[in-house]
Amino acid sequence: MKPIHANRPKRPPKTLATDELAQAQSCIYFMAPGNYEAKKILGEHWKTITPVFSYGARFRVAVNRRLLKKIRYHSKNRGNSLVYTVFK
Repeated sequence: MKPIHANRPKRPPKTLATDELAQAQSCIYFMAPGNYEAKKILGEHWKTITPVFSYGARFRVAVNRRLLKKIRYHSKNRGNSLVYTVFK
């Protein structure tokens, strides 16, 4: 008999993969200092991300673990989206 958890989908990685980190970091370097949502920081790249919710959570973990440079968590906005501070 299979264990109950055998049919569960695999959990996504807790942080961004190496290629995702590189893509996010290059987007951050091109941003002017200020406060932005991840969607704004990633620009056109955001449209290619699926699922967005999973990516947003992993992006937040990467920022909090300081795997991405020149960016820090700032706050949540009214729509419950996370806002990050990009600095130079």
